[in-house]
Amino acid sequence: MLLVTDSASNVRRIEHIAHFLDRTEPVVVHIFHLRHASADKLAAILNNLYVGGNAADRLKALAYDPGNVLAVVASPQRINEVAAVVETLDRAPRPGNSRLQVHYLKYASAKNVAAVLNKLVGQHGPRPGHAPGQDAVFSGEVNIVPDATMNALLITADPGDMKAVEGIIDKLDVRRREVLIEALIVEVTADEAQQFGVEWRGIGDFTQVGRKAFGGTAFSNQAGTSINTVAADPFAAGNAQAGEKLFDQYHCNRCHMAMEGGDGSAIFTRIDHKVTNPQQLVAQLHICGGNVGLDVTPQQEQDLGAYLNRNYYHFK
Repeated sequence: MLLVTDSASNVRRIEHIAHFLDRTEPVVVHIFHLRHASADKLAAILNNLYVGGNAADRLKALAYDPGNVLAVVASPQRINEVAAVVETLDRAPRPGNSRLQVHYLKYASAKNVAAVLNKLVGQHGPRPGHAPGQDAVFSGEVNIVPDATMNALLITADPGDMKAVEGIIDKLDVRRREVLIEALIVEVTADEAQQFGVEWRGIGDFTQVGRKAFGGTAFSNQAGTSINTVAADPFAAGNAQAGEKLFDQYHCNRCHMAMEGGDGSAIFTRIDHKVTNPQQLVAQLHICGGNVGLDVTPQQEQDLGAYLNRNYYHFK
């Protein structure tokens, strides 16, 4: 009889070992102090590897986590074979296969990817009461911590799980579809817009002899007369008062008085007068100037036209 006093879990473990040892076949207990491999995982591998068969072939592998110790109970002839398997599996990981890796992301957010992976690990990681590999995507404990400053993930996992995690990260860290939008916002004031040029206009066909073109802008806040005003009033650039002085100075009515009598103004108001538009009026001013031997300047033409148009023609 064997009397054992301990916690319930340890009593069940000792009971299981005692039941395994209490047989007619000789058995031995071998303790392996592991340096690299996990005792839990190695115990699960050995128990699955030597399951079933006759009593001589069966063994029991138990893990002691605090010291990463593996205890194997088996027949003497089986212990040597198990020792070779343990030695093969208890190897240092290759460079780059450490449990801690830093993965720098190119496109995705480290915080978002870490949230997805931690949720996946919580749903498909190893669970208590289940042997590694049963109903689990990851065989061991996996932790993912995001570093927002470097947009990187700090991952702790076994080499096998590390490859699975990195494969998932590579599929999540891809370039998103992007649309490039370029916009140019320009603020233009009236003062600045005047620097862009002038608008050319003319009275009639200014390619003919004696016709002139003039330019300007249509901005209301500029100094002087708007070109729209000029278009509405063909002699807006002229001064009617100055034109009246020129009219008297050059005795323009002298020949009119001889032709029509009176003060000569009837020539402007008669029914069959020849001038019917501003262009003809400017042309007639040229003719009159030539008849009396005067070289009338463009501004004087505008002044005389403004005076005659105000008093007689009323062209618009």
